[in-house]
Amino acid sequence: MNPEQWQKVKNILENALEKSPETRSVYLDEVCGSNENLRREVEKLLEFEQPEADLLEGNAVSAVLENGLVSKNFIGKQIGNYEIISELGTGGMGAVFLAERADGEFKQKTALKLIKRGMDSDAVLRRFINERQILASLEHPNIARLIDGGTTSDDLPFFVMEYVEGTTILEFAEAKNLNLEERLNLFREVCAAVSFAHQNLVIHRDLKPSNVLVTNDGKVKLLDFGIAKLLKSDEENQTATQMQVFTPEYASPEQVRGEKLTTATDIYSLGVILYELLTGNRPYKTESKNIAEIIKSVCETEPLRPSSVVSSQQSAVGKNTKDNGQRTTNDEQKTNPKSKIQNPKSLKGDLDNIILKALRKESERRYSSVEQFTEDIRRHQIGLPVSASKDTLSYRVTKFVARNRIAVASAALVVLVLIGGAVGTTWQAVRAERMRADAELQRTRAERRFENLRKISNSLVSEIERAIRDLPGSLPARKLLLDRAVEQLDALAEDSDGNSELQLELVWAYQNLGWMPDGKLSERRKIYEKAAALTEKILAVEPRNNKARDRLAMIYLDLIVISRMRGDVEYTVEHNQRAVEIVEDILREAPATPEFRDSFWTVYYHYALTQQQLGKGSESVETARKILPTAEQMYQSGSETDGYDFMKPHLTRLQIGYGLSYAGDYQGALKEFETALAECQAEAVKRPDNTILRRNEANIRSQIATTLELSGDAGGALKQIQTALALRERMMADNPKDLDFQITVADSELFLGQMLARQNQLPTVEKRFRRGLEIYQKIAAIDEDRKQVKILAARARTNLGNFLALNGNLSEGLNHLQEAVRFYESIGAATTIDAGLKRHYAETLAQLATALVKNKKGASLTEAAEFYRKSLELWRDLERHNILRASDTAQPGEISRRLSELNETQK
Repeated sequence: MNPEQWQKVKNILENALEKSPETRSVYLDEVCGSNENLRREVEKLLEFEQPEADLLEGNAVSAVLENGLVSKNFIGKQIGNYEIISELGTGGMGAVFLAERADGEFKQKTALKLIKRGMDSDAVLRRFINERQILASLEHPNIARLIDGGTTSDDLPFFVMEYVEGTTILEFAEAKNLNLEERLNLFREVCAAVSFAHQNLVIHRDLKPSNVLVTNDGKVKLLDFGIAKLLKSDEENQTATQMQVFTPEYASPEQVRGEKLTTATDIYSLGVILYELLTGNRPYKTESKNIAEIIKSVCETEPLRPSSVVSSQQSAVGKNTKDNGQRTTNDEQKTNPKSKIQNPKSLKGDLDNIILKALRKESERRYSSVEQFTEDIRRHQIGLPVSASKDTLSYRVTKFVARNRIAVASAALVVLVLIGGAVGTTWQAVRAERMRADAELQRTRAERRFENLRKISNSLVSEIERAIRDLPGSLPARKLLLDRAVEQLDALAEDSDGNSELQLELVWAYQNLGWMPDGKLSERRKIYEKAAALTEKILAVEPRNNKARDRLAMIYLDLIVISRMRGDVEYTVEHNQRAVEIVEDILREAPATPEFRDSFWTVYYHYALTQQQLGKGSESVETARKILPTAEQMYQSGSETDGYDFMKPHLTRLQIGYGLSYAGDYQGALKEFETALAECQAEAVKRPDNTILRRNEANIRSQIATTLELSGDAGGALKQIQTALALRERMMADNPKDLDFQITVADSELFLGQMLARQNQLPTVEKRFRRGLEIYQKIAAIDEDRKQVKILAARARTNLGNFLALNGNLSEGLNHLQEAVRFYESIGAATTIDAGLKRHYAETLAQLATALVKNKKGASLTEAAEFYRKSLELWRDLERHNILRASDTAQPGEISRRLSELNETQK
């Protein structure tokens, strides 16, 4: 229903309510005419008008169930296998009783809900029978299970649920006097239950505090889960409004209007519960029970910010105290007698925004999932930015500062000193110009200040930035610091000719700025090229300046990182070789100082990565083993040249393990990976906030998963990749601006989907492939230069297309496979020196050929034969150059066999 239609329905409804029931039909004939849909919508809402019912309290029916018999008449009676002990309550669908199994099998207390007459249509019963088993299998610690169901001798439907002894979530929070953090944690348990049900395609549709019980030991239990969904008829898309089983003050606008319901409806109701849990009030108030007023409140009235509600309650408490002539203390003024939240400022900002986002009138503007809702709450609790708040640089920097006050305070102090130094330098220069008589003295002072400023700038770039580099969510603050540092150093560099030390510090600042992962590759490449040009300017004057030569080698490595992401493997090979030559030349002339030892490790580590990319697994292992002693020596000596010596051993072992796995030595590879994982985890204990260590752990686990599967341990492999994905999901949530973390999540989704498909666990495979593809495409749209991401997107298309083609969606599968092939052809994948790219192209060609064979059309079979031939040629090329992975050695023979079978079929 669009806004115009809703306005029309509302106007007619308001007029109809003013007329007597006897004259309404005539009125609707006049205003609705032949518009049956319009009339049906109005009549659905008119069904709500029950003057004797308290709609707002959710007790929409009396205790009378049928033929004047009150619910107490069922006490002591047996319904199905259950004996009724006492009444627990009545509600919109009927009555709930405490019951106990009476068939002698075992004693079990249950909550039996007896459905009132009118809810017992054939459609309802058929739906119940079909879905009862599904709901009974909703095993979750925070969900009260559906145990049984059936009909009474009088054909009244009943449901049997797990009996929960406890109080409602609101009563529990008040009785225990829970603080804000405890209330949020309790609410997140509710979200966990709702999220689990949504994942199993079940919507609650009647979430309210009375359906959320908390046991004495603090365990949340959600009641009546899925009952409203069970009432959805197969013949007609009935809604909860037509069945009148929801509570209006907790219902969403679309629910009240009788529109189609989705998981967004539950998200809205959760928002109302959280609002009441934190403020002691519901978002909407109405003194009347008139349905038109209720609908207007829910659908049109914007709720007050929760912090405003708490603040106004405090004012009222203070005013009443003063009016009574009693003394009011500060503590009393801070107490909210309803919510027990003592400070409205604790709700102001993020929590206000989170709750109001869940309560948006338009369902599409709410959280897209319960997981996203509860993740925002978690992020608020640990001081991270939340999606509900406007994503500005100042907001993210503020959140970062709140979490890391000491580190940022130090950095801020340096910035203030830096600015002061710049002002002082300028002032001294002006004064020197005006006071020519004392020019020499002033010039000396200015030079001294210049030197001090240079040292401060260097401290900002090399020390303060490094101190906060690895903290979660630090990206905006780091970028702000480095931007300011480069501005200052750029100004200094104008007069830096001949001052090689200052120029090298500026180069270092440029490199730090280029490492910012949120920048586009073209921008980052320009920064590195600027740094290279400045370094070459130094070397033009001082060709044997080893510090400058070493810095140039490191810049080449920065450039090859960019070139890998741009898919430019030729550039990678060329600049990696140049970096190796520079470092080797330095080490022949200069002693192996810690600084140059670091460069030796870094250059050859990247060289091993490049060899891996070229398919030279054995050479990659040899190179990595060459630098392992250096990595361990640097770690043991505690060198802090670049601040990452504690990572070098496990990164080196990771590379050795990858090369061994490539060559087929799976046990050797696992040994290296397990050692690397233990080293990484040991360092993570010392540095719990280090994001890069968490990233490394996920990378190691991903490689362990690959190797375990290749060695035959599919179950172990699955556990490892699931753990890696969970780590990467958390890092992506903590660093939402870092595109590299998003890519790793997509990688894990792709890998997990492949593994599940190979293990024939198919239900979530398509979803994982699609999510991976979606992430890759989003990043490629942000930065056109990231050709490597486009290659990954093509891999995702291949996997998705092959899965769809083999599992009943041949048409879409063929489209994805054909698009992947077109992309590979457009980038020259057949002639690349990148072994991985060539292998993926060969795989895609073969899978497209197989899908075309399945298509069973003449032209398709001819195309299939051609694609098989192209794939076979690529596999044999990899085989000829001895760069075929051990796990792919059977591919040439397999493709040759398929081609022969196809040729025989066509004869």
